[in-house]
Amino acid sequence: GHGPLPAPPPPPTAWFSQTPPGVCGDGSRHPSEGCDDGGVVSGDGCSAACGVEPGYNCTKSDATNLDVCLSMCGDGEKAPHEACDDGNTVSGDGCSPHCECESSPCSYTLSAVAASSSGPPPPLPHLASHLASAADGTTLVVAGGGRYSVAKLEAVGAVSVRLSAGAEGAVVL
Repeated sequence: GHGPLPAPPPPPTAWFSQTPPGVCGDGSRHPSEGCDDGGVVSGDGCSAACGVEPGYNCTKSDATNLDVCLSMCGDGEKAPHEACDDGNTVSGDGCSPHCECESSPCSYTLSAVAASSSGPPPPLPHLASHLASAADGTTLVVAGGGRYSVAKLEAVGAVSVRLSAGAEGAVVL
């Protein structure tokens, strides 16, 4: 016989460098952060918890090495610095391709996805973002066929919401 086989060598000892978690607001995007613009204020595209806010796209600036967050005009969600965002980049429909009002007072149409005939109507997408930061006197027209519902929202200022012809249901403010 050959006798017992020699024991295998012990596995090599691995040393891993543990990177401490990033500090939100330090200006350096860490793996746990969606963005880091050097601040801890929400409403500028990069939230106080260093997450990318809805309607924004954040990229690192070569000049400052900080994340710069810009709203995506035409995505249907109104960012605070946009006068309007009707979900497209077409001119002549009340909201310009640069998300500026084309009339005074501002009036533009939001397109909503029609509800299915069964079940409760869905909430209107992004309506809260329009009500929260629209200028006084703005009229939002909800367009499209089908039924729509809006959860109870608190509007800031005098913003009116009406349903266009062909849309039925109630908008509760």
